[in-house]
Amino acid sequence: MAELAEEQDVREYRERLARYGLELPEDATGLDRIIPFYNAAEAFGMDDVWDRPMGEVFEFLDDKFQGIELARQMKRKAEERADEKIDSTEVRHGKDYRSVRWGDTIFEFTPNQAAVVAILFKAFDNGTPAVGEVTLLEDSGVDSSRLRDVFRKHPAFSTMIVPGQTKGTFQIVDPEQELPR
Repeated sequence: MAELAEEQDVREYRERLARYGLELPEDATGLDRIIPFYNAAEAFGMDDVWDRPMGEVFEFLDDKFQGIELARQMKRKAEERADEKIDSTEVRHGKDYRSVRWGDTIFEFTPNQAAVVAILFKAFDNGTPAVGEVTLLEDSGVDSSRLRDVFRKHPAFSTMIVPGQTKGTFQIVDPEQELPR
């Protein structure tokens, strides 16, 4: 019975070590079975590791390796996203319109600018892109008499946000549309 329990312990040790990327030598007996765990915990900075019970060492290592595995997963996801090809015609925006992907460019906006951008996007999505300047300023609640003052020196103004075909209107232009020079 004791021999069966010992075999089960050794199997559990091997499985734990494998999770941590370590290996238990085939001829390991007695303390040799647990030393790799204590060495790993010490390497990860566990204080007084040799004075601690095995359960604490396992808990410590589990926490460390969960963190490492999480970091590995995050790195893999970041690499996958970096490998994704960005569609240069794609137009997306955040919920509050403070961030907009316009083709392969990302613009960020102040709250006042975002309020105007939200109105322009709703018109763009509706297929009626041109909106009057007065309407944009009033409906957005921006305290300004000119849209160009709201977007002063902002790179989206005159690239993503352009004058409409009718005097006094503005619109979001499709990123693949050629802009007049």
